[in-house]
Amino acid sequence: MSSILMPFFQSPAILMVASRELGWHNRNTKEGKSGARELLLTILVTLVAVALCNAVHFFSLRQLAFVFREFPPPIRRPMLVVSFAVIVIHLIEVAIYAVSMWLLSTWERGVLLVPGEPPISSPTEFFYFSIASYTTLGIGDIVPQGDLRVVVGIEALQGLILIAWSASFTYLVMEKFWTRKDAVGLDDG
Repeated sequence: MSSILMPFFQSPAILMVASRELGWHNRNTKEGKSGARELLLTILVTLVAVALCNAVHFFSLRQLAFVFREFPPPIRRPMLVVSFAVIVIHLIEVAIYAVSMWLLSTWERGVLLVPGEPPISSPTEFFYFSIASYTTLGIGDIVPQGDLRVVVGIEALQGLILIAWSASFTYLVMEKFWTRKDAVGLDDG
């Protein structure tokens, strides 16, 4: 699979074609080079968001696993703590994407639009839209334009993966504490 993707990452010509097809390139002016540069900026911001979210998720779940490594756990209701921590972790990741979209919007690489209204500039609206994208809910009341479409697509993909990772982690913690015979009183029910 990586051999299929390598030409895309190594070839400036493919990047230029992609930028032209997506409307980021004007081949008859100097804007063509700037369009490819701006596409690279969008890709860079998106990759930074992906890396930050992966790091936050990995190190947070690792820290939680470290806290719950011993039995009995140091906390009376471990599943409540795990559930709350996972929600906070996901909200941090949503905020990372909201800031990424806001930065690109500030740099005029795209906008969030509510049909019939001026472009969105409120941080709470970026956060709201990011939650809808991260969870793949996709309500549809706000529409991304320009480069923000790339960020939103990647956010939905990564959100799906990270939510599944959290569900798997939660299950493993639950299984660890709920299947032991001496785990009386540790359930959250």
